[in-house]
Amino acid sequence: MEKDTGQPLYLRIADRMEAMIDAGSLRAGDRIPSVRHSSVQHQVSVPTVMQAYALLESRRLIEARPKSGFYVRARVAKGLGSPQVCRRKPQVASLAGFGSVLSMLQDVTDPSLVPLGAAVPGDGLLPLEKLSRLTASLARRMKSGSLRYDPPPGCLALRKELSRLSLDWGCGLDADDFVVTLGASEALHLALAAVTKPGDTVLVESPTYYGTLGLLARMKLKVVAVPSSPEEGLEMAAVRSTLESHKVAAILVIPNFSNPLGSMMPEKNRRELLMLAEVHGLPI
Repeated sequence: MEKDTGQPLYLRIADRMEAMIDAGSLRAGDRIPSVRHSSVQHQVSVPTVMQAYALLESRRLIEARPKSGFYVRARVAKGLGSPQVCRRKPQVASLAGFGSVLSMLQDVTDPSLVPLGAAVPGDGLLPLEKLSRLTASLARRMKSGSLRYDPPPGCLALRKELSRLSLDWGCGLDADDFVVTLGASEALHLALAAVTKPGDTVLVESPTYYGTLGLLARMKLKVVAVPSSPEEGLEMAAVRSTLESHKVAAILVIPNFSNPLGSMMPEKNRRELLMLAEVHGLPI
């Protein structure tokens, strides 16, 4: 392996393989090295390579073929240009007139419509058969436990597993450090309720997830929208000027796979955002 960057080994292998695919060194249909060969090549364990390949499968970059190995998947060409970044100066705005998202959610379930208004993947993009097998296996193992409600802070077995996984994240959290919620929206609601009050202003990306705006509207919070680009996420210069000119209670950002842009915030921008939040005493 190359010089240690502080990332887990499996992630470094996966990122390196993805870079080779992006560069065209590995093309659609090419067979990638076997798990055992990669283990020897990178001087890591077989489970580490398997974890890297599983991550590449989840990124839809490679696929496993029975009794044949792993192959690079074909990808749709980048035919569409990136959306233009909004250049409007960030201003505090009320969400009092924000419409309900219920009509959009109802449209998503209408089979006669293509759901362009929501980030809902098509059935063909999901490993439905594999998910069905895993769900059935879990139901058999947990038996009646899968039908019971877990009191806060959530299922202890799950929190213990998350605690073990946190070692790979470089933070080593205890099971008691986790609170299991019914999706990200409930987690956001709890977090915002802890650090804001009605009338406060929250810094958000523009564009941002419509469900988040609905949540902020129900909590009677105002927003100041900062431009976000598909390549870099939040524009840090705009964040700096906004924090200097507006009183903000919290920052709400989706750094990984931002909805709806799908952007990934670069590491340097994440660090700068953390520094700005610390300087201004703001929760993210």
